[in-house]
This record gives sequence, C-alpha cells and structure tokens, in this order.
Amino acid sequence: MENIGLSSEDHRSQGLTLELIENTDKILTMTKGHEEAIKAYFSDVEKIEEKAETLNFLLQARKVM
Repeated sequence: MENIGLSSEDHRSQGLTLELIENTDKILTMTKGHEEAIKAYFSDVEKIEEKAETLNFLLQARKVM
C-alpha cells in the first residue's frame, strides 16, 4: 500500500461490530468474499452496500489515475 501513498503502519485489526459499521464511512476488506460476507451479515445497516468495498478494487482504480 505504501507504493500508492497509503500507510498501514498504525493499522490494528479489530472485530467488526454494528457500532463500528454505523460510525464509519468506509469498510475496506482484503477479499471480495469478506466484502460479500459483511454485506450479507449486516444487510439491515443503512448504506452497507456503499460502505463495504474490497481494497483490491480501490488499488486498481488508483493505479489507473
């Protein structure tokens, strides 16, 4: 991620909770399967389809820019 200007140095994993999801703008996942699981499990959360996204898609889009 550093090669595109993003730092993961201070990143710490944590369990995903309803409170975290409701208080965040974006949920980045490492795989499409993780993204789909989050969207299915938290399907009743407002805008979950917009919030959860696989990191690979963002990285590829950024390379095009």
